[in-house]
Amino acid sequence: MQQNQLLPFYLSLALFGCDTDKGNDYTINRLLPKIVSDSETLEFGDIVVLYDADMEFNILNAGRAPLEISSITVEGNNDGVYTILPETAELAVDETLTVGVNFKPATYLPYNRDLVITSNDEENPEFRIPIQGEGIDGPVPDIDITPQVIDFGLVNQGVTATQYFQLSNVGTGVLEITDVQLEGSGEFEIVNGFANSAYQQDQSTTIITNYTPTAEGGANAIIKITTNDPDEENVEITLLGNGGGEFEYPVADFNCPSQVDPPTTLNFDGGNSTDPAGNLPLTYNWELVSRPSISHTDFDDSDNQTSPFFVDIAGDYTVQLTVTNSIGLSSEPTQCSFNATPDESVHVELSWNTGNSDFDLHFVQYSEGDYPMFTYDHDCCWCNPNPAWGASGTSDDPSLSLDNRVGYGPEAVHIETPSEGTYGVFVHYFDDKGGGLTTATVRIYIDGTMIEETGLVMDERDLWYVGDIFWVGGNGSFYLSEEDVEAGYMNQCHED
Repeated sequence: MQQNQLLPFYLSLALFGCDTDKGNDYTINRLLPKIVSDSETLEFGDIVVLYDADMEFNILNAGRAPLEISSITVEGNNDGVYTILPETAELAVDETLTVGVNFKPATYLPYNRDLVITSNDEENPEFRIPIQGEGIDGPVPDIDITPQVIDFGLVNQGVTATQYFQLSNVGTGVLEITDVQLEGSGEFEIVNGFANSAYQQDQSTTIITNYTPTAEGGANAIIKITTNDPDEENVEITLLGNGGGEFEYPVADFNCPSQVDPPTTLNFDGGNSTDPAGNLPLTYNWELVSRPSISHTDFDDSDNQTSPFFVDIAGDYTVQLTVTNSIGLSSEPTQCSFNATPDESVHVELSWNTGNSDFDLHFVQYSEGDYPMFTYDHDCCWCNPNPAWGASGTSDDPSLSLDNRVGYGPEAVHIETPSEGTYGVFVHYFDDKGGGLTTATVRIYIDGTMIEETGLVMDERDLWYVGDIFWVGGNGSFYLSEEDVEAGYMNQCHED
């Protein structure tokens, strides 16, 4: 029976199973656990930052019942400089537990705290032991290997290829090499370079390796170097020959759309990329492989896991991602090809071939026998990007989704579902800014299909009447204009 089950049994004996006529007094002794430690304090002293130290102390159950330890922690240890093992335990009567404590200072500070043992010892449920240690400055070795991947490339059978890597001590303490192992294919060998086992600050050595393939297929191996570098105790150098055989390279992987509605911003995410060998973290390199001829977009952030990409105009795009692991080994590029197709019934794009000039696209509603340019009621342009043309809602209203003022374009206007009528497309060379004679290009899309691409060389203040879009019975058509328009339109919108 357990202790709490025995107590009523002992009481019954005292009350009913004894001779009370003798007048004797009877005392019941509870059996309790008792925690005792062989250490009153734990003093690590001064430890050089980046290094760590270990200590042990013993806990004894000096009581007469099992001691249940629910936790062993260090108070205020949010920075994790102290590590305790084990964190829980159960001790029988007279049983001893050895507790290990590791101290690794994070910076140059004293770390004086309490180690707290929580248990079922009723007299001392939180047994405390002061723990002290301080992080100090001191000489620290730092190994540097360049490169950490050696690729011998393609080598014929029976031919020996030679490659090198540099081992350096870039730290302040003496770097000690305690072990060197070559694991993997026997077609690789270390020729020389490990004559010394200790390297002073700034001292280096060149390690020579050979690869002699003896059979078809690739091969790989790893050189494992064990040192006293506190944060790189074990360093590996990967050796690859004839493709590496079964060696698994990093793999680039990211989300890829098939079709988008321009203009829009895509957020490519390479978070599914992996390295089977576990050499993390990965670095990312995004590249634009191809784009439409008049597009001027590119990646702004090409070295982050997640990278926004602006799809400026309609057409075909191909982007690719290459990832590189922590030892400098790169994946094969992974490509994504997608098409940008306008969803709207009418979509008009403008671009130009100089980077320091300002062009404006005007989409004008025909009214009373004319195209009233630069009016808020009828001209969709930079100064009136969302005019209300329809009777209700916005589906029959035009929208200028891009206004480019620094060169190249694009600018784009679209209508989801146009009202029946006639619409004029105009291009105004608003400001030269040194661009001089510039070729403007206009693309007309009806129901997602490009039906016209046309261009014109323009000078400052020129106004190009590109043509007319007719929308009748839910169908659209476009006709190029053959008229010349007088140059010199003013540089701001008229008010009604």
